[in-house]
Amino acid sequence: MTELNGFSVVSFGGSGPLASVTRNGVTFNKAVVERMGNAQYVLLLLDESTQRFAVQKCTQNTPQAMPFFAAIKPGAPSVRWGSKEFLRIIKRLTGWQLEDKNCKGYKVPGEYQRSDNAMIFDLTKAIPIV
Repeated sequence: MTELNGFSVVSFGGSGPLASVTRNGVTFNKAVVERMGNAQYVLLLLDESTQRFAVQKCTQNTPQAMPFFAAIKPGAPSVRWGSKEFLRIIKRLTGWQLEDKNCKGYKVPGEYQRSDNAMIFDLTKAIPIV
């Protein structure tokens, strides 16, 4: 094993929690679903002044609770919201031209806040999908 001195293991782990925003809706990746503890219901929260939105785990009985978790196939859970209203809000805040044929959308990194059991997404840190 002396030929491997100086090498380190390369990991191709996931990209972390992301929300992908496209003309068809918002998709939360597996990392978001897992960090949210497979939340069945969430509140959608918006801070327009900082261009951030959050999903916060809640119960079905919480006023304005929205269904969240859906398993597309075993082992690959994700959540997709096709809400045109939510897309209008995002486009208004960001100026993104999601209908443009050259725009594939944006990936928005998420940050989990354990104390609030919420995932926060900062639209100002979005990366274009290429």
